[in-house]
This record gives sequence, structure tokens and C-alpha cells, in this order.
Amino acid sequence: MKELGTLFRPEQYADPDESCVLEDSAVAYDFFTDFFEPNGLVFFIGLYLASLKTKLLPAWAYVLPHSDKIISISPAFQLSESERSMDLTITQKKLVDDELYFYWNGKLHAATFTSTGEMVIRGVRCILNVKDMQFVAEMNDKTHIEDIYPVRLYQESTGKFLCICWALETEDAYWYESVCSDDDHFIDKVDVHDTVSYPINIGEEVIIGGDYYFCRYEHDWGGTCFVKTNFKATDKDRERENLILPPKKPEPFVPRLKVVRCDEKVIKKENKPTIVKLTPKNLSK
Repeated sequence: MKELGTLFRPEQYADPDESCVLEDSAVAYDFFTDFFEPNGLVFFIGLYLASLKTKLLPAWAYVLPHSDKIISISPAFQLSESERSMDLTITQKKLVDDELYFYWNGKLHAATFTSTGEMVIRGVRCILNVKDMQFVAEMNDKTHIEDIYPVRLYQESTGKFLCICWALETEDAYWYESVCSDDDHFIDKVDVHDTVSYPINIGEEVIIGGDYYFCRYEHDWGGTCFVKTNFKATDKDRERENLILPPKKPEPFVPRLKVVRCDEKVIKKENKPTIVKLTPKNLSK
């Protein structure tokens, strides 16, 4: 059994989709050696298909040492009936020699190397540096990101701290992406028009996914990034992040006039007004 090794900054990752049947190169190697001679090499490849539904099919390839040809290919994910019946015409095979982000079943995944040089497939929990965030945002060929920067996001009406996000700008759009998917539930039911954000400076400490991180600039790790500390954040820590809103000004008093119709027929006798004559009795005729 191959030594799988450890992941670089494992807080970035989560379990892959449950349909991932070959989740790392060690498992894939054991699979191939059940059918072919051992001591071969396993590579992670992207199969680009002539299909509108699925353009990229993540797969493992097996190559024997004495051969330069791929002798077997197996998809990393179990295919559904509809996926097995789709057009599997391969237009391009691309060897993955660096970390790769891709979507499967609507969930973002990453194929990344471990400390022993093996490759694993994992779900993406956090996008911790601006370079990776730009790559993911531009996976749609029609999107060109002009600027990305980290922000604290708040609910404007209450001042409640929501989460740490990447603010993304294009020529005609502006939106937020949460740094960590664990924090998505804080913003799911908040109207985007009821939010306000403030930029985060290098060196600031922030709360992401229940942990404390430092915002730093690391050239070798994609520029602006978040680095995890060993400290957990409590609910009280999150509350301390809330904004203190100024007291609401009382609404100005607006007098309201009420018109009451007085009907002489319904006035009770005891409430009948007293009539005061302006002319003295002794002066009257």
C-alpha cells in the first residue's frame, strides 16, 4: 500500500462527493493492479468531452514502466445512467501536474498533491488565497475578474457580523463569495441589499469557519491569503464582531387632527351644552 502522506493546509478541504469511488492515487493504484501487472504509474488526468452537459471528466490513468502508452483509464467518480449514455468522445486528454479545481455534481472539488507526491481528490471547504479565488471565478470562460479583495460582511439593518468574504469585481458586476463554506448558513437568508462590507487589511485577525486566521500577503501562495491559527472562535467572539449601530433618532412629532361629527339628535341630555346669552336679561326687550 502506498504511503498517502499529508495535505498542505488541510483546512482548505472536505470530503469529496459520495460518488467519488477512486479518491486518491493510492486507491487507484490498488484498483489497477487487480487487473494489470504491478509497479505501474498512476496519473490524474482530465478528459475533455464533446458534450454540452459534462465537459470535463476527472479520471485516473495507468501506465506501465516499460510502456509510454496509457493502458487503462478509469473515471474517478461513479457515473450515473445518463452520464454513461452521454457522448464520451474525448477531444483532449490533459495530465494534471498541479492543483486543479473542478465541479462535479454541482460541488467544487480540488485535485491536489500530498507530502509524499501522491494525489488526492477532495471537496473544497475554504478558498484561502486570492489566486485560487480568481481561478475558480474565471472557470467560466466569459468571466474576467478585475479586482478581488477580502472583506468583513455585515447585515446592515442589525449590524450583525455575517462572515469573511472575497469581494469580486468585473466590468459590470460586484458580488461576494464566502471564504469558507461552513459560514454559508450565516448569509443564506440575508437579503443582499441589506448587507454592507468593510475591507480587511494585511495583519488583521478574522474569524473563518469557527477558527481564527491572520490576513497576510505571501507571494509564494498566491498573494493576499488567510493563514490559520491554533485558536478557536466562540459564539461570544462572533458577537464581539458585531457593529455597534447608533441609536435610532425618534420620529418627529406630527400632530394629527381628528374630525368628529356632532349630531344633535344623539347628544344625551346630561351632556347637552349650556347656552350662555351674550345679552343681559335686564337689557332685553
